Amino acid sequence: KGKKKLTKKEKIKKYLKKYNYNQEAKKIAYDFSILVKEVIDKKDLDEYNKIVNELEKYKYKKKVPSTLPKDLIEEIKEFIRVRV
Repeated sequence: KGKKKLTKKEKIKKYLKKYNYNQEAKKIAYDFSILVKEVIDKKDLDEYNKIVNELEKYKYKKKVPSTLPKDLIEEIKEFIRVRV
């Protein structure tokens, strides 16, 4: 009849797979920290926490660099590609 409704986890995974990295560093940092935690397995928590720690400096301050370093973006993309 119709398409089956996606679960919250499935929606997040779909969103992350098509994520636009041409956004402010702060938005990417928050999105990764919040959304990825919803969909990863416990076994991937150490790697996730390592990336989140690197993103901390882009989150809570008023003045943050507008873009993430390319190597950090690549690390995030690889994490999402492999573990999400």
